[in-house]
Amino acid sequence: MDQKTSNAQLDGILEFLRATERLKVVTRSAYTSEGKQETVAEHSWRLCLMALVCGVLLVSQSLRLPPTVPAPVEPRELVGTASAPAR
Repeated sequence: MDQKTSNAQLDGILEFLRATERLKVVTRSAYTSEGKQETVAEHSWRLCLMALVCGVLLVSQSLRLPPTVPAPVEPRELVGTASAPAR
């Protein structure tokens, strides 16, 4: 891969990340099971997490490996566990 291709790919990745950043302020018209109106970013994050967990389970089943799905964690246990980016 030449430098021009690498730069174009990096530009595309950065543009994608900028677009996803804007999803933090776009609210969905649907509500959560707890009645909260979530943003598109929150919803997307949860869907990605579900896909990751289900993917691990499906792969482990197809390879006949014991599943490595983590024990359930209450969302409130996750609050404050990730550090915010420095500004």
